[in-house]
Amino acid sequence: MSKILSIDYGTKFSGLCLSNNKKNSIIDNKNLKTKILYFYIYKYITIYKVKYIVIGWPINYQNKNFKIINNIKKFLLLIINKFPNISYNFIDERFTSSYFKKKYKIKNNTINYLSSISILYSYLKLNNYV
Repeated sequence: MSKILSIDYGTKFSGLCLSNNKKNSIIDNKNLKTKILYFYIYKYITIYKVKYIVIGWPINYQNKNFKIINNIKKFLLLIINKFPNISYNFIDERFTSSYFKKKYKIKNNTINYLSSISILYSYLKLNNYV
């Protein structure tokens, strides 16, 4: 069994969430500046032997992509080129950040780690791990 890394990619801040091998709990969760996101993903893949990445895919109510999708695609290409054996998938993360902002009145720079938890949980639930 291998670990799953979920990513909530933001323009300024991003969130990372790492599952355990059994895929039933979180062993690490971070909120960090997007500028250093690649460094942490590299660390997770090499140290924790991550084999699968789940990325939040933000779309609106009309099923249209947000502008940040282009940034996510570019970032994903960096990961794929460096780690071609990593599998990845996208999860609809429609308004997860805005939900947490409204419900918990959290500032922008700390919201992404909650969204990364939500992305990981959604993926685990869809694939019957939880």
